[in-house]
Amino acid sequence: MDEARMNSVVKAVIRMADSVEEIPSILQCLALVPIDEWERVMRNVKPHQKRKTSGICSVCLLPYTVETTRSTYDALCESCYRIHARELRWLSQQRYRARCIGLPDELKLVDWLKTCEYFQDLCAYCQERDVEALDHFIPLIHGGGTIAANVVPACTICNRKKMYVHPDKVKGIPRVDIERVREYLNTLKIAS
Repeated sequence: MDEARMNSVVKAVIRMADSVEEIPSILQCLALVPIDEWERVMRNVKPHQKRKTSGICSVCLLPYTVETTRSTYDALCESCYRIHARELRWLSQQRYRARCIGLPDELKLVDWLKTCEYFQDLCAYCQERDVEALDHFIPLIHGGGTIAANVVPACTICNRKKMYVHPDKVKGIPRVDIERVREYLNTLKIAS
């Protein structure tokens, strides 16, 4: 395989992986299929069919009609889709991760935006830095799903401090901040 082709494969694998730890397993899976088989399969892949979608945008509440190939899980007009593309990508990735391990994956964009608004578009833990990640308060490995009552905005620093640790055992974030976030999420559980 030439260097240019190898670089494109590496970039594709990095985009597919949710974490650095997943990269070796993806590469191992790719190695099981011969290159000529991958090329044959990729030649037969049809581009997604566009379909007309209409409804009421869940963010701006205006009617819309759009031809699209994208998922219509979150009903959005084209301008809201462009504005919230980053958040939609986060939600899609996190819903997929939860679904893969059999946990609830019902978080909608409008619920995520309400949570971000509640925390004034700042990290829910430190309340100082901008939102850079969607954090599962109860990590997926501990049974928390991707639902409104379990996700909060986080900065990269606080997200790394918390990682996959249960909130009761987090050491790098002050207990008072953890409890403040827990109280907010409990109000969502009661409301639903």
